[in-house]
Amino acid sequence: MRNGDKLPLRNQATKIAISPPGQIEAIMRAYIMIVALPAFAMFALVYAAKTQDRTYARFNCTVDCSGHEAGYRWAEQNSIDDEDYCPDGDSESFYEGCIAYVRGGSHRPQTITASGPECP
Repeated sequence: MRNGDKLPLRNQATKIAISPPGQIEAIMRAYIMIVALPAFAMFALVYAAKTQDRTYARFNCTVDCSGHEAGYRWAEQNSIDDEDYCPDGDSESFYEGCIAYVRGGSHRPQTITASGPECP
């Protein structure tokens, strides 16, 4: 190896240590991004896998279908028999749960998860 071709690792560490502050920050940002981006990507994949394919009476759930279940229970308790009486205010999932009750009557729908059906 000729002198100047490649620095051994310990010389590179010394080179970083004596670099100007702006350059050190840039190097550290690069190292952080190299580690952080794959970690966040893995977290996103795991989260997506856990929340994927969840439905409540053929309506897609975002996380745990609790809004759909609440709307279903509300419609059941209030004996709602027409979709026009379902409140379509702040929560789309609550509304969809109410619609599920109206369309299915007293038959309680199943929550489908990635691992299989579960009764709410």
